[in-house]
Amino acid sequence: DARISFKENAKTSLNTVLDMILHLVDSLFYGQLLGIIVALRKQSDASNYFQIQLRYDMIISQAITLISTCLLMLIETSTKEELEIWEERDPLVTFFGFLSCYGDERGMMEDMREIWSVFYGRVQFRFIPTNSAVRWSWIR
Repeated sequence: DARISFKENAKTSLNTVLDMILHLVDSLFYGQLLGIIVALRKQSDASNYFQIQLRYDMIISQAITLISTCLLMLIETSTKEELEIWEERDPLVTFFGFLSCYGDERGMMEDMREIWSVFYGRVQFRFIPTNSAVRWSWIR
């Protein structure tokens, strides 16, 4: 009987701690949100913030599209033996690009550096081999 009481108390304590952590995370989130709202009171600051956010969203979507297209093309043109290597080693992605002819190379290099620094933490490809006789690999 004491053991059942102990388990119930432990479960209640754990749930209480998890609730407190949730409230702490919510408070931190709302504190950061309030900081952004206060910082973006000026129209020029708000404009710069949303321009940077839009630029970031645009370049990450371009990077995802570029790499997805390259991987799909490689899957279509590779042999079974070449694709089996991916079961042991992830494919290496290399990107070659041209610099701007408008003199904005610095901005392009900053964009590229930012995307490659966050890309691997935000995007993950999963290759799933099918059980068919053809044994194609698909990206999900």
